Amino acid sequence: MDKNLKRDDQDTIRKMADEFTKFYYSSLNEKCYNKILQHIKSYSIYNSQNIIYKGECIVNYFKNLSDMNTVFSSIDFSCLHSGARRINILVTGVISYNFNNENITQKFTEYLHCGNDNYNNFWIQTSIFKLL
Repeated sequence: MDKNLKRDDQDTIRKMADEFTKFYYSSLNEKCYNKILQHIKSYSIYNSQNIIYKGECIVNYFKNLSDMNTVFSSIDFSCLHSGARRINILVTGVISYNFNNENITQKFTEYLHCGNDNYNNFWIQTSIFKLL
């Protein structure tokens, strides 16, 4: 991933968001959560259906996705910079999962706020996930 954010350069932001969403959802689909956990900080926060996961507890969120055998598809996103070292990404798509031995397919949206520090370390600051 190109980690050099340029303030007010929407082309760079769009490229980074595109690379990130491909990486993120392919890692989720492949159940390679450790790849994503490398981009989680102790102060990162996930909100999934109003359940809050913070820092190291975010691994429980990924365990739930794995237990439900989730698959994400039809991913689309919009993005904007948020200052010199932040990206806002709003994702829409389709999630398929097993719940009570039933296969369910629903639309979803996920808001991701990502950051980049002075040393070009890229991380997920917050995620808000909602079934539609």
